[in-house]
Amino acid sequence: MEKEMITILAQLLTAMKDAVYELEKAQKAKDLDKIAMAKSEIINLKNQIDRLL
Repeated sequence: MEKEMITILAQLLTAMKDAVYELEKAQKAKDLDKIAMAKSEIINLKNQIDRLL
């Protein structure tokens, strides 16, 4: 893996961590809209990571 790809992967993983945190907050607050948005973001990030690998 090139250095640039590793950097991009690290950024995506950090974004994934943030999205999971937002999902947990939304679940505690029982905010269905935010839960749906966080899940969508997690799926989007997963797809980006899959394409990169």
